[in-house]
This record gives sequence, structure tokens and C-alpha cells, in this order.
Amino acid sequence: MDPIWKSEQLARINERQIRSMLNARAVIITLFLLVLVASCYYDNAELLQPGSNVKCNTINARFVDVQPIISAKCAVAGCHDATTAAGNTVLQTFQQISGKADRIYIRSVIEKSMPPVQPLSTHEAALLNCWINSGSPNN
Repeated sequence: MDPIWKSEQLARINERQIRSMLNARAVIITLFLLVLVASCYYDNAELLQPGSNVKCNTINARFVDVQPIISAKCAVAGCHDATTAAGNTVLQTFQQISGKADRIYIRSVIEKSMPPVQPLSTHEAALLNCWINSGSPNN
């Protein structure tokens, strides 16, 4: 046998082995990273979807319950009353409140940035959440 042929064959075998080892390492590293990322992933339903732990089938959320909350905490002087209309948003009638229901939900239940002075109580947020999730009916 030709010694040059043997050394070329050994070089090809070594290259294949090296590629195989590199591929195996890449797979192992990828799997390790996937496991690491997956193990650090903790879903907190309340953080992902605020109000999701509220059982709306046990809460009778009606507009007649929501309207006083909006009147007392949102449609007040300097905020969302007809005179000041912060952000050009008035929240006094059913049409005005139901028309902004999605925004009210985001700002008061999810972000909890509204109302800025007197935040909603847990019960008030639950009423608002259930009323909006039921389609914001005029009841």
C-alpha cells in the first residue's frame, strides 16, 4: 500500500471525526441551552393576564355596579369628567364608558396605572374585569 494514500485516508477519517465531534458538541450545547432556558421559565398567570384568577361566574358584574366606581374614581374633576376630559376622554355615560372598556381594562386592571390617586380595590378591579369580559353590557 502506498503510504501517501494511507495518510490521505487517515486525514479524511480525522476530518470526519472532528466534524462529527463538533456537530455532537453543537447538539449538546443547544440541548443544554434549551433545558436551561426552559427551566428558568416561570409563568405567573396573574402577571401575564391580570384578573385571570378572578372567577367571573361568582361575581355578578353589572353596569349599575361599575358605573359608581367609574364616577367616584375616574370621572372626577381633573380627570375624566366633562370639564377637564384628560386625554380627551370623558367617562360619564354608558356609551362613553363601554366605548373605552378595553382601554379602561388595560389602564386599571393590567397596568394598574389608573386611577393615579386612589387605585381600584381588589373587588372593584374584579367587578370591572368581569363586566368588561362579559361584553360590557348595559345592565
